[in-house]
Amino acid sequence: MTRRRWPLSGGRRALGAAALAVGLLVLALAAVPFFVDLDRYRDRWLPAVESALGHRVEVGRVELTVLTGLGARVDGLAVHGDPADPEPLLAVESVRLRVRLLPLLRGRVVVARAVLIRPALRFVARAAGPPAADGPHAGVGASPDQPPDSAQPNASRFGLAALSLADLTIRDGLLSYEDRSGGGAARYELDRIDATLARVAVGETLAVDATGRLAGADLPVSLTATAGPLDATFKPAALDAALQIGDSRVTLTGTTEAAGLSLSARAERLDLTQLLAATRRLTGAVPAALALSGSGAFALAARPAGDRYELDGRIDLDAARVAYGTWFAKPEGVPCSAAFTGALSRDEARTPQVALSAVTVRLHTVEATGRATVALGGRFLVPFYERIVGRGELDTGDTPLDGWERLVPALGGGALSGRARLRAAWALDAAHPPAYTASVRLTDARVAVGGWAKPIEGVTGTVALERGVVVLKSVTARVDDGAVTLRGRIDPFAPKPAFDLDVGVDRVQAADVLARFTSLKDFLSGRLTGQVALSGVGTTWEDLAPTLTGRGELAVTEGVFRTFNVLKDLLGSAEALETSRLAERPDTPFDRFAALIEIRDQALRIQDARLSAGEFGATADGVVGFDSSIDARARVSVPRASVGGFANTAIGAALAGDDGRLHIPVRLSGRLPKPAVALDRTAALDEATQRLRKRASETLREFLDQPESDGKASPRDLLKGLLKREDGR
Repeated sequence: MTRRRWPLSGGRRALGAAALAVGLLVLALAAVPFFVDLDRYRDRWLPAVESALGHRVEVGRVELTVLTGLGARVDGLAVHGDPADPEPLLAVESVRLRVRLLPLLRGRVVVARAVLIRPALRFVARAAGPPAADGPHAGVGASPDQPPDSAQPNASRFGLAALSLADLTIRDGLLSYEDRSGGGAARYELDRIDATLARVAVGETLAVDATGRLAGADLPVSLTATAGPLDATFKPAALDAALQIGDSRVTLTGTTEAAGLSLSARAERLDLTQLLAATRRLTGAVPAALALSGSGAFALAARPAGDRYELDGRIDLDAARVAYGTWFAKPEGVPCSAAFTGALSRDEARTPQVALSAVTVRLHTVEATGRATVALGGRFLVPFYERIVGRGELDTGDTPLDGWERLVPALGGGALSGRARLRAAWALDAAHPPAYTASVRLTDARVAVGGWAKPIEGVTGTVALERGVVVLKSVTARVDDGAVTLRGRIDPFAPKPAFDLDVGVDRVQAADVLARFTSLKDFLSGRLTGQVALSGVGTTWEDLAPTLTGRGELAVTEGVFRTFNVLKDLLGSAEALETSRLAERPDTPFDRFAALIEIRDQALRIQDARLSAGEFGATADGVVGFDSSIDARARVSVPRASVGGFANTAIGAALAGDDGRLHIPVRLSGRLPKPAVALDRTAALDEATQRLRKRASETLREFLDQPESDGKASPRDLLKGLLKREDGR
């Protein structure tokens, strides 16, 4: 059998004809968009789109595409919300749609692929009031009990059911959240979003692969998830997702049953430093003094049950360091965890509310139990924590304090023991600073503070935390065999912590107090007693000294000024003291030293000071600066018999009183602990002059007051007669 051969010239003609036909077809297809104007149908399809979305829709140019696949290109798409807000809720630079040809020939439109170029989706939280018409977040910022406006158009369920996409692609997208609830405007953004959503269709399993960047914290964000099969309302039968923010990774799994979606979330690693930095930019609910570092883990399960979701959760921070300013620091390795059970409401007409019926917090050796409620001020896709409002309470019961010095930096390497009970409550509103109230009842606690010579024992009383202010309610502690009582307020969370305290001291070692707060550890010893009101601002002495003020009365009993002997330094030799018990001592012992004090202008002002030491006594007034400078004037009183030869000097005789004592004015100057002690000669001269005048006046008065005797006139009558003759009258 012979094969038929086509003539060569005929084959070439056939190929040429085919190429010409293809070229004509391409030209025809390329010309289609010029002859088919989709804008002619705008009045038909645009109202349907607006009805489905519930918002006014604005579009720019619309054209048919053929060569890249049968479909359409829409430029300048915008979906508007509040008519008074010029910025749209959704703005897309360009939308490219490709439809399937065969379903189109049968009269059905099936979108095979949609590409959104630079879409920008915006959510707005407004102040409390009627909900704004801002789409899926309508009602944000409204009262928690206020349902959405029934007149607000809702997206058509048919619009969701009819949506069928093989592939949805987002390029360089932006998701922003704007909080206008606080009177100002704060904006947070997730930008550089590139995402692919595959099989966006009813009955299919949606696959999501997305990346972006949290702009405020500059953290990369990625999401990989599958959800499906999707029902007619796009609710997935199952969910499996992995979310990564910075170095933190969270996995979520869930299933949908007749009752609703059961969800579990788990994270074996949380980069707490990154998350806290991001959270601070997104909400005011986290105190600025809180610092987290290291890693942690958490687990959360939510199961539908009637009108609520039952919740079980746990977070572990054993491997993390948690600090709150300079007051608290949990090192890595110290046990720290929290667990809770509760319920989340499912009423779509109201904002979500979480009620935790049982909360357990474990930290070091302490376990606290309590409960909490949280109302979330948003709806779907809105950052709930921006409008979070909540409250709760915890109670530790009677618990030991052993080992807590590891968590209290203020102890400076000291130690804690004894027992205490903490009852705490908190109130949280993202629009305001957090409010805490706490009450700590101490029972025979013992505190050893670095820098104190001896521990503080037997601490009893109540310390309360009221709206961030520490209130000391008659806290008493034994210090050695003395006691200190504190009442007042401390504001530790201010930029510069402030305090206003009444301090009661009963027979505390004065040397220990001086050694703690000054460099005068060898200056004074004795038992300190008194009551002083103190106030100031700051944590370091440099900050505190200019603001420190106080007023009160202090006394030291059974004491010694260790660094000088007042009389010996004054009189110049021990021989001059003769029988005084101070004769051979290098110091000044005394029975009691008491004074009114005032603290201001970086100095201690001493008023009406009185010192008694057996036969020796003194009064004084003066100023002791915080730099240990002293300028004081004293008046020393001592029996004449105790100072021997000094009493026989001219100045000694001039300073002698009728009570048989010498009253010697003294000037103390220079710096503590070794001030210069000298006779105040100016004061001594003034005193001697006044004393001589007084004696002369008394002698003259005694002479003039002599009565008439033996017929002779009295001295007073003689003086009157003499003055009369001289006057000529």
